Amino acid sequence: MIKKIQISLLLTIFLFSCNKNSNNEISYAFDIQPIFNSNCIHCHGNFEPSADLCLTNYDSLMTGDSYNGPVINPEVKPKYNILFQKVNLPQPPFGARMPLDGPPYLNNQEINYIWLWIKNGAKDN
Repeated sequence: MIKKIQISLLLTIFLFSCNKNSNNEISYAFDIQPIFNSNCIHCHGNFEPSADLCLTNYDSLMTGDSYNGPVINPEVKPKYNILFQKVNLPQPPFGARMPLDGPPYLNNQEINYIWLWIKNGAKDN
């Protein structure tokens, strides 16, 4: 079952990469922040963000939370980033899969955007 999910995810990433521009550039402002706006900021917004993690802007995202620090580290592979694990894995290393009120969770395209964005350096673009 896990192998089937991994193959499906790789195929989705491959197909997605064929549809995105040639350098797979993902824009924080146009691709990533809208995902957070639609799925995350009702809990991780400006007013008392859950787990002290505010996802309303790039600087807050990169600061992370008071418990774990940054949830994104562009220096390591996406699969080791807390944010990617929390939105992608059925059972992340700690806590629950996000968004907490799921399912539904993020769709494959949204997860792929986050993966590619981290892979390409998690830039504020």
